[in-house]
Amino acid sequence: MSDFYTAMQAAGLEPVALVPDGKWHRCKTVDKPARKNGAYLLDPTGRKGVFKNWATDLDWHSWSMDGEITQSQLRDMRRFETAARVEKIAADKAAIASAVKYFKSLPILTGHPYLGNKGLSMLGCSGLKQDGRLMVIPICRDEKIVSLQTIDPDGKKLYRAGCHVKGGVFVMERSTTLTCFVEGFATGLAIFQALPCRVVVCFDAGNLVEVSKHYRSLGLGVVCADNDHETEARTGSNKGLEAGRKAAEQLGCGIAYPQGLKGSDWADAVKEYGPDALRWIARKINVKAKPFRRSI
Repeated sequence: MSDFYTAMQAAGLEPVALVPDGKWHRCKTVDKPARKNGAYLLDPTGRKGVFKNWATDLDWHSWSMDGEITQSQLRDMRRFETAARVEKIAADKAAIASAVKYFKSLPILTGHPYLGNKGLSMLGCSGLKQDGRLMVIPICRDEKIVSLQTIDPDGKKLYRAGCHVKGGVFVMERSTTLTCFVEGFATGLAIFQALPCRVVVCFDAGNLVEVSKHYRSLGLGVVCADNDHETEARTGSNKGLEAGRKAAEQLGCGIAYPQGLKGSDWADAVKEYGPDALRWIARKINVKAKPFRRSI
């Protein structure tokens, strides 16, 4: 059984203990430790088993000390896969419904210390709510809430538990021909307050790339990427620029990123450049705007 445990760990599953009873058991995974996306079945003899991370794996992994997995076990495996998928869909729907109910119960945001700390105003905050000391931002896909992000006065950010951000955005709307894509909310506000554009906030680098796969728009576009130069100096990798370039390529638009800052994003420029920051941001971004190759 120890070899089975090792095989599961190598595949990113984290079972607390192994139960050799021929039944399916759920377990945590490295990629999603808060959710039990892993599952395994271990034969009562402890000599055969199957396992899967059903959030990432295309097929099941099999393990055996002395032979192939039986047809009966394979049938059980497929039944479990179907049941797990149905369970996941139901859990996702319940989590989103809970998030929507919570968001609707909150008062409109009228101001927040986080904005003051960033040197930003309320312009662009239409549609936000507040829960005590928390700013609450809706994350939407196809104009429907799929998750929430909260930000406290110190800038600590959390996503709504049980909800998925993938493909979700918060859009700062304006009648304009220029659309800017950004990672973070504060970055989006800085750009929205600097020049006449609409802003699509994607919340993180990975989701910026995901959103760019499907987004369609008219007019001019710019991916306003983060420049993680300090991380690049330490590790050789600049995740913000890498994601920004990929997103710009997929969208067929321009890319702009801040240079010469101690910080890494356009919101950092507001603190570093003071009263001249918004003009500096507008000038740097405007020259990079390009017509979308893909349109509606």
